[in-house]
Amino acid sequence: MTSPDTQRADTTPRIPGAPLAELVTEASRPGVDDLDLRSTSELVELMNRQDATVAAVVAAAEGTLVDAIDAVVERLAVGGRLVYAGAGTSGRLAALDAAECCGVPLHVLDAAGTGGCPRRGR
Repeated sequence: MTSPDTQRADTTPRIPGAPLAELVTEASRPGVDDLDLRSTSELVELMNRQDATVAAVVAAAEGTLVDAIDAVVERLAVGGRLVYAGAGTSGRLAALDAAECCGVPLHVLDAAGTGGCPRRGR
């Protein structure tokens, strides 16, 4: 690779409502501002190397994921609902995931996205 690939190690929780510049999800990855100039081989190598980091990140968040899933299950058990929300691609993926939950009533599971993101053609 022609540019350094710096792995993000910042897992510091962010405060809801924080300015976008403070959110890890909105940060630019250092060393990848030249993707349009790289070869296909370099891009595939970079993508594969980044994909290989996913399992370790998920493992590090295991306890948080368990807590979140258990909280959803508890709320659903007492009549609560789960609403996926997102904008752009994340909104479309939320709608897709919700649509794949066949047999789950709309009042239990739904998706909302910017610009309208109806679940199951509703």
